[in-house]
Amino acid sequence: MTDLLVSGAYALQWWLVLAVIAAAARSALGSRWPAGDALAHAVGRWGTVVALTVAIWAVAHALPVFDPIVIRVSTLAVVAAFALAGAARRARGPLAPDETFEECSSRFLRTEASFALPFVAYLAMRGFNHDIYGLEKFMDFGFVNAALASPTMPPPDPWLAGATINYYYFGHVVAAFLIALTGVPPDVGFNLMLATLFGATFQLAAALAGELAQVLAPRGAGIAAGIAGLWITVGGNLHGFVYGLLKPVGVRLGWIAAPAKPYWLSDSTRFVGHDPPTADKLIHEFPAYAFYVGDLHAHLLDLPNVLSLLAVLLVWMRLARTGRDRESFVLAAVLGAGTGVLAITNAWDAAIYGTIFAVAVLATGRFGARERGARSLAITVLVGVAGLVVVATPFFAQFVPFAAGVDWVRSRTPAWQWALLYGAPLALAVVAVAAGRTARDRGTGADWRFLVALAAGGVACALFAEIVYVKDIYGADWYRANTAFKFGFQAFVMLVLAASVGMALLLDPVVPVRGRWRAVGAMELAIVPCLYYAWFVASGSFGVAPHRPWTLDGGRYLARETREDAGAIRWLRANARPGDTIIEAVGESYTYAARMSANTGVPALLGWPMHEWLWRGVSPSRDLLGHEIAALYREPRGATARALLVRARPRYVVVGRYERQRHGPVDVAGVESLGEVVWREGLTSIVRLPRAEVTP
Repeated sequence: MTDLLVSGAYALQWWLVLAVIAAAARSALGSRWPAGDALAHAVGRWGTVVALTVAIWAVAHALPVFDPIVIRVSTLAVVAAFALAGAARRARGPLAPDETFEECSSRFLRTEASFALPFVAYLAMRGFNHDIYGLEKFMDFGFVNAALASPTMPPPDPWLAGATINYYYFGHVVAAFLIALTGVPPDVGFNLMLATLFGATFQLAAALAGELAQVLAPRGAGIAAGIAGLWITVGGNLHGFVYGLLKPVGVRLGWIAAPAKPYWLSDSTRFVGHDPPTADKLIHEFPAYAFYVGDLHAHLLDLPNVLSLLAVLLVWMRLARTGRDRESFVLAAVLGAGTGVLAITNAWDAAIYGTIFAVAVLATGRFGARERGARSLAITVLVGVAGLVVVATPFFAQFVPFAAGVDWVRSRTPAWQWALLYGAPLALAVVAVAAGRTARDRGTGADWRFLVALAAGGVACALFAEIVYVKDIYGADWYRANTAFKFGFQAFVMLVLAASVGMALLLDPVVPVRGRWRAVGAMELAIVPCLYYAWFVASGSFGVAPHRPWTLDGGRYLARETREDAGAIRWLRANARPGDTIIEAVGESYTYAARMSANTGVPALLGWPMHEWLWRGVSPSRDLLGHEIAALYREPRGATARALLVRARPRYVVVGRYERQRHGPVDVAGVESLGEVVWREGLTSIVRLPRAEVTP
């Protein structure tokens, strides 16, 4: 009960802060935002959080301002400025009848529910799967803690002392920003950030699809919103329905042979090349699986950014031919800056959506005299590029790319497997484009053109890995897996958005469609099987409820299973200072190795070497470092240990059960004699080394 109350209080505290930001942003946008309340509400909140983080992050490259006090004061100032802007806007003219305080409050709460309800629903699931352990959670948590522990940017690499993170880390900085702003513990904030991404994704997808349908198919707008929100957050492709329901039924009826292993929800993301097995293995994740797994990865952290920028693109396309040039230029700058945010959060998305934005801008064009149109287009491009450069420059000034170019693919996905992955949303997206063309006279035509951009972008992404791939470190059988993963993830998002509007168009009787109800029935058969994946997500999440308590404390497993490590982590969080480094057990990726640096953000001399190879390439000196650390634990007074301590000057050495397991036999007395034992519990101790040059 205590865990429930404490976690619930933290969740309420977190949500209230986000609700205040949403209210202030909505008030400031007012009627100048040419879109509905739901979209303004969703984009206003997330955009404000990201914009504040970008501003403080950029300044922190020169000054130590990434600090909870600075973050809270800055946020309070922006919220106050938004509130004053909203009050001034209302003071300039009489209030409309629906702008009374009661009406505004009611409308706000109804709109906020589209975030709060999925936020709470995700927390209900996540509370039974709360541990920040397994897969790459240590990496993600290490990045968040590194940002929290450093007042300057870029954050130090938690697994290579003396270096900064050479990965797309900005989404983790946003998580650190919200943790610092709300004052919740990082172990709880990690899970609350996942719930925030889930709620924001649902709200943004629903609002965007609903906004499009409101113009093209008003009577189906609510259906479009609901389908988009659910499909993107908990829905999947057709694989789960076919292999997770139909195939088991066929086995029970004796129609087909039993598979080698029962279906598991991850199978829908590892299908091509795996079943049947071939030498061309792909990864084709979609958001529902990423939310279920709960890794705070770049592609998931970037999802609200992507949806927000798609909303901005829609508004820009509505304004582009209306003569409201000043507002259009502002939105072009936002699109450029937003593309910069994509670049520093997940560069794949910047390449994908930067291309879509550029094509949309050039294809939309501008009315008016030829010279005026050319001038407007030039200004639009210039302000967009300027926004991108301003945001992305601090990151890329210190980032070393690790991609090795592109090449033609050597194999392709069988058509039947590709159809299971993308066929259902693609069919509805085609319906949306075809039926939406007849409905575009309800507006300026911008919404239909936007729908075409979604459908075309989705198809292009789904086909990209069938033509070329980005060369990376993955082996021969997985050579295009990462390309298929990143492009397929965004193909799913765009096609589902378009498909949701397609369903609304089928339901709207104003749109002439022959055999309407037959078409509606056929398309429902495409949607329902994809939404069946939600059953796997829910059963997988709640299935452990009888065996595990509900809590949002992601570090609870430490106190339960490795209490000594939990105490050492608490001590380091309280006492380590910026610039301090530690020596701890080095180990393979996805294991318990590097647990101190991951849970505190205090850089280890070396953590997961395989991930460092991914981020930085081959390094003989880094490989040698792992052997030197092992030698220090075994012979702390030997020449190898002496050279390491003199060269690296670590501040702390951790000696615990895991060090004994990884690097034993450990000379505990010898290690402890190197400095002062500042913390001890059971078999775990923390040794503080002298700040002066160590000479054991």
